Amino acid sequence: MSVAVLDIGKTNLKIHLFDDRGGLVAERSRPNRSLPGPPWRHYDLGAIEDWLFATLAGFAREHPVAAFVAACHGSGGVLVDADGPVLPAIDYENEVPAEIAREYRALIPPFPACGAPIQVRAGHFAQQMLLMQRSDPAAFARARHFLPLPQYWAWRMTGCAVHEPTMLGAQSQLINPLDRSSTGIVEACGWQHLMAPVVAPSEVVGTVRPGLGLPEGLQVLAGIHDSTANLFGYQAAGLVDFALLSTGTWLVGMCPTTPVEALDAAFGMTVTNDAAGRPVAGVLGMGGREYAAITGGLAGTTSAQALEGLIGRGCLALPGFVDYDGIFPGSAGRGRIEGEPGGQDGRIALATLYNALVADIFLDLMRSTGQVVVDGGFTADPAFAALVAALRPGQEVLVNRLGGGTAAGAAQLWTHVHRGQPVRLGIEPVSPLPLSGLSGLAAYRRRWRQAVAAHIQRPLPPSCSGLSPSNDQE
Repeated sequence: MSVAVLDIGKTNLKIHLFDDRGGLVAERSRPNRSLPGPPWRHYDLGAIEDWLFATLAGFAREHPVAAFVAACHGSGGVLVDADGPVLPAIDYENEVPAEIAREYRALIPPFPACGAPIQVRAGHFAQQMLLMQRSDPAAFARARHFLPLPQYWAWRMTGCAVHEPTMLGAQSQLINPLDRSSTGIVEACGWQHLMAPVVAPSEVVGTVRPGLGLPEGLQVLAGIHDSTANLFGYQAAGLVDFALLSTGTWLVGMCPTTPVEALDAAFGMTVTNDAAGRPVAGVLGMGGREYAAITGGLAGTTSAQALEGLIGRGCLALPGFVDYDGIFPGSAGRGRIEGEPGGQDGRIALATLYNALVADIFLDLMRSTGQVVVDGGFTADPAFAALVAALRPGQEVLVNRLGGGTAAGAAQLWTHVHRGQPVRLGIEPVSPLPLSGLSGLAAYRRRWRQAVAAHIQRPLPPSCSGLSPSNDQE
């Protein structure tokens, strides 16, 4: 019996169908387009529903589909009454009015209790709810629940409203992910009635309602945060001392063994909750968009020759190439390239090397010394994981050559938790990229870190990679 997984990314929507043993049977995808306001930029839930329901019905005509689960980025939520959305679901890249931002900052506790530094755009559920309440009090008063997107689709299919720990813990700022207590904003704003019971991501919340055109008897799971679904797949397989680099539009680092004292808001670190509700340290950056900005939208793979040319010429990419600081405070929109990349191949190599160097800092921030797992879109270019391996010689770097760890991990909520099937990982160790000499890479890395520190006027975290001395910025 198959399980269907809806993977809601910022850029694309994907539906994957997995068999009981975790094998991919079928998949479909489409762009995840947002609509302009008024009242704000928002997700086109109607179009998504038409596509989702039609795709599931099509799958069911060819395969026995037993279950459905949705996974989503951490910033998609819907305010609903008994009939459906009462206001459009806010796209997290929507600007927050200055007066709302000021009010919001006064309500939220400091990091790490809030889970993440406050974003300048509408990236937090609590921030979205306040914007909705202040913008349209009458509509807000009609609402019964505020549901993260995975739980929205579970509610839409079954009529049952729930929350679960991974979406609440993913920078919602509604809860403190260190102990899962309230941050106080729900009580301060009178939102208690909008909070649904909290269940496990794997909980079957019900079967699909009649009249939706969906497979009869389809069981619907509560759903999960996308990067946490990716993490869950490796946790379920027995990995313990590891850090995950989940790649795509976002470059996401997660490490279950990072100590609480390592959390540093200055570098954009986060703390979320895994599928069992335990705190997990994380780091965020818009790696995919920075890659596109550096390459000018070019696609391809990286050659050792192009990398050696870049390193030899000392060409550097300095952050940030998008309107988001990530781990580099004050860098948003200030990115620049110093030196000559060397044509199309050089730009692709520069973007790959830049993201590998950023990932190296992610691992330092998380104090990662165990295994490193690379998953997601960047695995399409073997050079990325091989560069991470070259930059972290003391750690084993593993890569999921199949990609799609988010969907596979979400599927394990059914196949592993409910069906008792073992988790089969498609990961393999990566050898360091065979450049002409690691000394050149080490010197380049040291020079790049010095340049970045000067660029953001702030020392970077000390290195724990073993590739070069810890005084990288001296």
